[in-house]
Amino acid sequence: MEKTNCKNCHTKILISTAKKTNGRCMPCYQDRFLNRLISGIIITIIAPIAIIAIFFYVPFYYIARLLKKDIWKGKWISDWLTERISIKEAEEKYNFSISIENKKWERLKGKIQEGSEIWEFSSPVETWQKLA
Repeated sequence: MEKTNCKNCHTKILISTAKKTNGRCMPCYQDRFLNRLISGIIITIIAPIAIIAIFFYVPFYYIARLLKKDIWKGKWISDWLTERISIKEAEEKYNFSISIENKKWERLKGKIQEGSEIWEFSSPVETWQKLA
């Protein structure tokens, strides 16, 4: 019986085994097969789940934090809202005649859709204390 060396561990194997296993002994071939199977599972199942988690969960998590609580010591931003006002009331109450502010106001008005609301708000003092 003719024998050759395994490509990995250099043990003597039959030529017929080497032809079936691409030059490897059965233990090395099965180990390589298992490693390929595991890496295939990681690539096809675990990696897409991780990508989905990164691109979908992380942005929504931070948006939810910004809109809800945790940033200002557990205070809800909706608690800061004081009064709902109309566009006309806002223009009468606040002077938007300064050119820069007027441009911003006009741009904001252009984005208003049906169902949009304008609210006045007052944030707590502790949110401003660390800014200066």
